[in-house]
Amino acid sequence: MTDTKEKDENTYIVKAPGKLSLLGEYAVLEEGSPAIVVALNKSIYCYIRENEKIVFTSRRINMSKIEFAYQNKKVSLVSKVDEIDVLSFSKNAIEITLRFLEEREIELKNFEINILSDLSNKYNVKYGFGSSAAVTVSIVGAILFLHGIQINKSQNRDVIFKLSAIAHFISQGSGSGVDIAASTYGGMFAYYSYTSDWLRRELENLDLVNVLLEKDWKFFRHQEIVVLIDFFISVGWTGKAASTKHFLEHVKKVKFADNEEDLKFYTDFISNSKKIVEMFIYGIKNGKKDLINKSVIANRNLLKELAKRASVEMETDKLKYLVSVAKKLGLDAKFSGAGGGDCGYAVMFDHNKEQELRSEWKKYGIEPVDVKIEDRGVCEVSFITNENS
Repeated sequence: MTDTKEKDENTYIVKAPGKLSLLGEYAVLEEGSPAIVVALNKSIYCYIRENEKIVFTSRRINMSKIEFAYQNKKVSLVSKVDEIDVLSFSKNAIEITLRFLEEREIELKNFEINILSDLSNKYNVKYGFGSSAAVTVSIVGAILFLHGIQINKSQNRDVIFKLSAIAHFISQGSGSGVDIAASTYGGMFAYYSYTSDWLRRELENLDLVNVLLEKDWKFFRHQEIVVLIDFFISVGWTGKAASTKHFLEHVKKVKFADNEEDLKFYTDFISNSKKIVEMFIYGIKNGKKDLINKSVIANRNLLKELAKRASVEMETDKLKYLVSVAKKLGLDAKFSGAGGGDCGYAVMFDHNKEQELRSEWKKYGIEPVDVKIEDRGVCEVSFITNENS
């Protein structure tokens, strides 16, 4: 971190952290099946100030001074842009939030937004920490804050989560909301997803955003986990981006297989994943380090079996190296998220072997990422220190 960027008195900065999935990947897409997720102290920062027009800048996607207009519940592009798709998350975050405010009869303000990020390396390559979700949450939070809504208050977090989940879902056509939850709530938590099919149906006939927010988001639950023991994660990046969508398509073939063996496996996979997550939660809450380690090992093995059934390589060679190096040092590890690239992590209860682990990872081309668990979710801050803007 080298550049300290201070805001002037008319500019606000809203920060939304990135995320790392620890356990429960893939299973979290099913009703009542939790994942363990942590927010990280790597964030997206949204600068916002009142302006004559709606103007958007983000160096992370090479967009500068892009002008939008809001009219009749829609945000439209005024500027000519070659690659419109890269703006979809930002555009939809702005649109859904302005619709929400308009329905609440809050006088709308135009604004200028500038997005900064430290969710990528010095070459602007993303680590896989949920940057699109963090961007969405930071924009939603910033617009609400500009319009007088106290986003730092816990009672407003569910509003931010739901607005962001809606905008994010519209942008990519699917999603469990797990990344959105990390950026919104922060800390370590068990996440239970809403039903994607339900949200998709609701969005097909979306009229009033407020009405959707007030509906029962069945199965959605955010359960904070208070960590009372020394618990750390050491994260390594493989240098390769993962394709979550590609992997999900293959996993669906197992879920909807035409043979009883695969169908039974998938049912057992969901059940076993839930038991593993519950073991981890019990271990964290009761200081049972052996159960924490067992849950990491068990979830890794369960996901490897899913990958075999789905005919995909979730654990790449570099991710295998990441795990094996950790095991040689007496640490348990697994890949994070969908697999196939991005990051893996090792669990530690002290920092004694951290430097040795990082040094060994580097020998295999794995880049250690200096992160820790971020307790705070989206919030307004006074200034930031950032090097990757």
